[in-house]
Amino acid sequence: MQVGIAVDFRRTDKSEEAMKRNVERLEAYRAKLVVFGKGQKATGTQVRGTVMPIVHAAPTIATMAITEEMKSFDAFNKLALLRHQHKQAGKCAALRHDAD
Repeated sequence: MQVGIAVDFRRTDKSEEAMKRNVERLEAYRAKLVVFGKGQKATGTQVRGTVMPIVHAAPTIATMAITEEMKSFDAFNKLALLRHQHKQAGKCAALRHDAD
């Protein structure tokens, strides 16, 4: 007997780790699933609420000491400079081309 499991074809996460976790979760679900045949009387009670919660691993965060170089670095001005250089790159390239 086969049990249909819905598949979402809009899936975007194609990593091997996520696929492996999903396969393990679905196999555990199928192992716990009880299917009664046609005309067979169901015994037991229906479970309500969260039956098999999805357990997420806690993310690991790497910590480090803040150095004086990090404290003195001005990220806002550095990004502003890079944005300006990117914006002016075409003009600079044209001027260099004309000079040649």
